[in-house]
Amino acid sequence: MDPKAIEAELDELLHADNPMLGDMEAIGRAYHWLDRPEEARPWLLKAAEYYKTIPDTPGRVGGMLRLAGEDGREWFQRALEGEDRTAWLAPLRYLAGDEAGALEAAERDPDQLPLVRGIAALVRDDAAEARRQFTAAINKERVKPWGDSSGDIGLYDWLEESYRRESELTGRPMPDHLTMLEGFGPKKARKRKAPDVPPPPGTRVELDGSRLEVDDEGDVTITLPDGPVTLVIWGGEYVVTVRGDELPERFKGFGQAIDAIGDDRVRALADAALS
Repeated sequence: MDPKAIEAELDELLHADNPMLGDMEAIGRAYHWLDRPEEARPWLLKAAEYYKTIPDTPGRVGGMLRLAGEDGREWFQRALEGEDRTAWLAPLRYLAGDEAGALEAAERDPDQLPLVRGIAALVRDDAAEARRQFTAAINKERVKPWGDSSGDIGLYDWLEESYRRESELTGRPMPDHLTMLEGFGPKKARKRKAPDVPPPPGTRVELDGSRLEVDDEGDVTITLPDGPVTLVIWGGEYVVTVRGDELPERFKGFGQAIDAIGDDRVRALADAALS
């Protein structure tokens, strides 16, 4: 993610005639991801105060307070005690400090979306797997750091949590926010021997415990330790499914589809298959 893109959006938001609630939150998030916490904090606190006036949004209050460096666990607990929040049990329990309850809710969740799988990985202290899942969710939803209001905390906040957890486990300092955002946003063209030309039918490669196979129809199956990825040709385009979640776009080229998946293991397999 180019910091100039965040700065441009921030400038536009700051010069809006009448900033709305979403603008206050977006401004705070933009400052946050530009590593300017002192400027982010007042905007996030303003958003938190506004959410306090809206019924049934205690989790959003907690999310703003958390991002501003405050303790939002009381508000996440209030959200748990409110109306039925079955779809949000795992995130809310984690945010309220109940990791055992979060893992139980994640394992029982029928949809098993990347967010839920990432939270389960966090509780199991697998920060790298959590980051892969949150990255998959971000790529699927195509949200931006400043407009990430997909839950009580955003998907990028969960990405940051994976780095916090990793730092806690390893003792290494967390990277800055712009480093966390590397790889998101428009992708630069990648050099391949045959750009957007798929491996021929019958191709099979294995690399570091993962496998890529191409059947007689040209469909691609990639088997990763944490789940399958498929690239199925439909009407001359690739339909991509990542661990059960179909990407919303169709891709005319093999390389485009691989880049959209956003997984270095998949890229390595694709490059090996094309070499």
